[in-house]
Amino acid sequence: MTLSSAKGRPAGRCHMKGNCGKKSIFSPELPCPVDEKATVPQDDDFRQLLVSTCGSDYASGPVCCTQAQVESLGANLQQAEPLISSCPACRNNFRSMFCAFTCSPNQSQFVDIVETQEVTGSDGRPSEAVKTVELFIESDWKQK
Repeated sequence: MTLSSAKGRPAGRCHMKGNCGKKSIFSPELPCPVDEKATVPQDDDFRQLLVSTCGSDYASGPVCCTQAQVESLGANLQQAEPLISSCPACRNNFRSMFCAFTCSPNQSQFVDIVETQEVTGSDGRPSEAVKTVELFIESDWKQK
């Protein structure tokens, strides 16, 4: 799924990947700002988790997420399940949107990092994480 390719950027690039730390002890892990090629998961368990969370679109090929991100994504999607499960199309669109935002190998075509922030990394040191993003969605995709 491509949310937008209006920026004319090449496919296969990531703008966010991995977890860089937390803003506070109570905040969730925040993604790292990157500019790199999407990578193919080397771990079969990660691939199975990705497919069970995001569907068959992620059964092969490179992605812009890590196993830890998909684990968090799956937990967050489960929290939303009671609210959206009564509408199958709503559920599928919701999951598709968050999976693409987190893992699409073409993430750089529809996500811009607007602002970063200093956070505390897992090692206790300061790290840079994404604070604000801009998401581009084509009008025809909004109508699906």
